[in-house]
Amino acid sequence: MGDRPVLDAGRGDSQVPGAEPDRPFLIVFTVLDGEVAVHDVEQFVGVFVSVPDELAVQPGDFDVLVVQFGEQVRFPGVVDGVEGVGERARVHTPTPGAGSLAGSAPAAEPATTKPGWGELRNVTYDAVVFDNDGVLTHPTPRDVLREATVDAFERVGVPDPDPAHVDAVHLHVAPEDLQTAAGAYGLDPAELWRARDEAFAKTQVADMEAGRKPLYGDYDAVRELTVPRGIVSTNQHATIEAILEYHGIRADFQAHYGREMEPASLRKKKPASHYLDRALADLGVDPGDALFVGDSESDVLAAENAGTDSAFVRRDHRESYDLDATPDYELDSLRDLPDVA
Repeated sequence: MGDRPVLDAGRGDSQVPGAEPDRPFLIVFTVLDGEVAVHDVEQFVGVFVSVPDELAVQPGDFDVLVVQFGEQVRFPGVVDGVEGVGERARVHTPTPGAGSLAGSAPAAEPATTKPGWGELRNVTYDAVVFDNDGVLTHPTPRDVLREATVDAFERVGVPDPDPAHVDAVHLHVAPEDLQTAAGAYGLDPAELWRARDEAFAKTQVADMEAGRKPLYGDYDAVRELTVPRGIVSTNQHATIEAILEYHGIRADFQAHYGREMEPASLRKKKPASHYLDRALADLGVDPGDALFVGDSESDVLAAENAGTDSAFVRRDHRESYDLDATPDYELDSLRDLPDVA
């Protein structure tokens, strides 16, 4: 690696000296608000340089390239000429409110991440895990699932349940909700929950077979990923199995998890990381090297709890959805995945 400069802005700007001989060298470009900060993070050496049309770099002078960026990055020439880098770390949006390593201004809130840099499309996570409903397949309408909940009560001997109790075990169910609804009729919570989950699975499979639960049109982007893939869903595991089989996509995923049809699953579902942890273990990747793609706040929180990065897909049914959690990326479509994964 020698004493050659690793960056020359081409306009007389400052340079960062090369690393000491035989010492691994990591260079970080942080691009925020039109400025580039260049750092040897092992020595904590860094300077700001203006963004030229092209940065002249010596590819052999560093082993790992990390590019971090904020929403205002639109400089396709920044990484020209770095084909010789030994390894590329993934592109990663800085934590909101945190400046660059050299003390730049705080990063803006993450926006849709679309760097569009051909060089960076080779940057990958070691695995990508997906939520299913609203991400891979269209979600079953809520009113259809509510009817399935009413059917479940009837199956356990309650033909005319209180609407409040139906709502309690319809969606976003907590263990306490199930206990309250079952207790109102002297039911075993496990019996009511199995009836509810079986009714949900039956209804969703019927909807799918009737053509009302198709894959999204951008599903091909999943197959284009070159890393292991998984599914983690709050839906029933039996439903996920049926979806994989019906749509012929089982071979696209090396791990998949839905919930067991038992009350204990309510404490393990997202935002808890239980099923995501299991999928990552099956895929053989460290959480910090994985990306979880979802369409809800519970997906973002599950990723946070597991220690993975998160991507939120804002589908049509999430157009006005407010997130209190902050994903690492927000995508308009799965076709944006190659830009971040």
